[in-house]
Amino acid sequence: MNITLGETHLISWTTQDPATGASATPSAQTVTFLEEGTDMGYAPTVNNPGTGEYNVNAVFSSGNGFEAGKLYQIKVAATVGGVSMKGIVFRCMVRAKGLDDLASTGAKMDIIDAPNATAVTAIQSGLSKPGTAQTITAPADMALNSTVAKEATLGNRPTLAQIEASTVLAKDATVAKDATVSKPGIAQTITAPADMALNSTVAKEATLGNLPTLAQIEASTVLAKVSDIPSASSVANAIGGRTVPKTSGKTYDQVMEISAALAGAKLSGMVSGSAGTTTLRTLDDSQDLVVATQDSNGNRTAVTVTP
Repeated sequence: MNITLGETHLISWTTQDPATGASATPSAQTVTFLEEGTDMGYAPTVNNPGTGEYNVNAVFSSGNGFEAGKLYQIKVAATVGGVSMKGIVFRCMVRAKGLDDLASTGAKMDIIDAPNATAVTAIQSGLSKPGTAQTITAPADMALNSTVAKEATLGNRPTLAQIEASTVLAKDATVAKDATVSKPGIAQTITAPADMALNSTVAKEATLGNLPTLAQIEASTVLAKVSDIPSASSVANAIGGRTVPKTSGKTYDQVMEISAALAGAKLSGMVSGSAGTTTLRTLDDSQDLVVATQDSNGNRTAVTVTP
């Protein structure tokens, strides 16, 4: 289970007579909150609304010692009818933010400090689109009488086919001062420097290199699609499928199933002072979840878990 840091949860469990399975009041009971398997010292008030029924209002806040990104458990040890029992009745991961925070109004993306919808619009508007007019402004320290225009506006870009079909300047072309060169999709005025002879020959061949086609540009993903963000259910499945340390390969979902069964499922076969087999059913009573063999001293000698 995932809990957002700062939330409060009511956590309940029951104690039962091992001989009859009926709810019973223990002669002794301790409740321990564990952080990554270690007692964290948090001890909220244990309520007793009925026979064998107990609960705590746990506040998962930083003030109570909880931290985001850590695993927490509640362990209950109780003695009923002379038999001592203990088990984990609750387990969770504490997160800094919940899944609801991503979908809430005003939630912000990590990359851009703005609400999600505004951030996506900002990203999209910042991408250059084919045909978009761009203004290039010359540096401020450029001489006013420079032969390079202070502001050159690039209009609609030519296609690669148009560029490849013609060179910007013809071979061996002699460019006179203030000559205008017109090509398909390009209308540019080239002004010769003041110290250039009027009949000076400009580079034999001036061509634009191999530019990528529009299809190649569109095929490259600039930013990950918003739709690639995993759904809440896929995140939950991924967390539930993680392996819990020191459980012989059990997943979080499987361990939670066992913990829930310890708190409220049917229990049979446990007789104080005698050897035998104890069977713990699933909550829906569809199958045996845990089958344990014990000796006459109450020691558990073998356990079979079928999650």
